Amino acid sequence: MKRILITGNMAGAWAARLAKPQYIPTYPITPQTEVIETLESWKANGELLDSNVHQLESEHSVLSAAIAASATGSRTYTATSSQGLLLMHEMLYIASGNRLPIVMNNISRGVSAPITLWSDHQDFLGCRDTGWILLHAKNVQEVFDFTLMAFKIAENQNILLPVMVNMDGYELSYTEEIVELPDQSDINNFLGVYQSDHNISPERKLCVGAPVMAEHYSNFRIQQFKAMENSRDVIRQVFEAYGKLTGRFYGEVDFLPAKSKTEIVLVTQGSMSTTTKYVAKKHDNVGVLNLPLIRPLPYEKIRACLSGANIVAVLDRNVAPGKGGIMISEIKDVMYHNYCHPRVLEFIVGLGGVPQTEEKINLLINKIKNEHYNLNDIEFNDVI
Repeated sequence: MKRILITGNMAGAWAARLAKPQYIPTYPITPQTEVIETLESWKANGELLDSNVHQLESEHSVLSAAIAASATGSRTYTATSSQGLLLMHEMLYIASGNRLPIVMNNISRGVSAPITLWSDHQDFLGCRDTGWILLHAKNVQEVFDFTLMAFKIAENQNILLPVMVNMDGYELSYTEEIVELPDQSDINNFLGVYQSDHNISPERKLCVGAPVMAEHYSNFRIQQFKAMENSRDVIRQVFEAYGKLTGRFYGEVDFLPAKSKTEIVLVTQGSMSTTTKYVAKKHDNVGVLNLPLIRPLPYEKIRACLSGANIVAVLDRNVAPGKGGIMISEIKDVMYHNYCHPRVLEFIVGLGGVPQTEEKINLLINKIKNEHYNLNDIEFNDVI
């Protein structure tokens, strides 16, 4: 293991470097730009010999090129953020529908208007129905680990779906932390050589993405759905294998139970999870459920973690006007199938990068304990 001090952006770049993708299409957008600057500098210095790094004219073109490269059997990586991810949106469905194991880092940034360069999760969570496997890192080490494991998950012959690994813009993308990097030889053995059984080549006449008759379209969608369901076991297996390699074992959920009886569970995503866990440890009856895996949603694990709570408070770092937060709907759907129905509260927090400090989380916990909230209202915790 090598230990280095790097940002979240550089952690994504390091994971890509060690995975040795043949093709890396790029286009800059804040706060993702450091990812491609790092890769471009390595390429210019002769440190990225196995990869073709190619800057295109837009994010739509980036994912289009990634799709074409992956269809030829090339291991493919890229990165984007916010408005760039939105410009790719049409192509997200094409990548997953054609069963192409592309790996992409998204660096979350609030979607304009108004323009912000800071993070919330609207861009990333807007992709939950595109057929991509979605992972969300809470620290820089997880950015590296999840991105590296994404290649092994995506390229499994029973899966062959693209994987997006998200990190919070600025809070992680430009924050430096100590990260452990495995040796290149260990990564080579862990990932192996990607060999596609359905790639295009001059010797292999194969049509990808052709129009189909209506009755055949359903068959493709069913296969895609089954692949996502198959990924549950594959993700567990990859997490286990990576833990044996590095000593860092991950789960489909990241649950911190309360010291005594769990009365309140805070549900979080991304970088605010570390602060929330730190604060929760000071309260005997408060647990934290961090969600590193958004698709496929690990509903059984989530249900098991929340079943013993009296109150579940979902901290949504996003807002869908006319509905509320995105993740509270997911949590309510999970808990509906359980005989135990805790009260589920919603707090909108951290929009546009507003820091989730210890003080704010303590105030939120005390508000819940003292019942200073309205069950019929969505609470914008950074505003009122």
